[in-house]
Amino acid sequence: MSANAKVVQITLSIKSDEGEKATSVVLTAADGVSTNVDEHTSISYVSSIAPCKDNPAKTCAEYSALKTGFAFGVLPRVLPNGDVLLDLVYDSARLNSMRDFKSDIGTIELPDVSKNGFKSAVKVKAGVETVVNSASEASGKQDVVVTVKLVDPKTGAAS
Repeated sequence: MSANAKVVQITLSIKSDEGEKATSVVLTAADGVSTNVDEHTSISYVSSIAPCKDNPAKTCAEYSALKTGFAFGVLPRVLPNGDVLLDLVYDSARLNSMRDFKSDIGTIELPDVSKNGFKSAVKVKAGVETVVNSASEASGKQDVVVTVKLVDPKTGAAS
């Protein structure tokens, strides 16, 4: 594959302590064109308990939304020698646990969330798995890994 390929296939993998892939996503972008993926989910939880607005003698639960997952943005630039410069933006939130907190008027839930995020520019070789971020937290280590392939726009063949 020549260095003048104008399409890049980017595989983003999130790996745990044991090297297992927690998740993986493949993006395809033209040289110099940004692309992104947003893999978030939202769950609700009881965030507060207070007197009800319409009847202060009663207690009402209020709910909040908790977003977990990740967002990844990349702008690839193919260099003359075939390497690829990636401008990366990554943000993630992972729910470790929900703890109940009891009070005199009821129980609320306290989410324990691990967050990771970064912006960077990284030069990578096509076909070589590259760790672009590593984060350690109480629940373990997480590596963000990218692998790029140059794609022939005429044949669709990747290398």
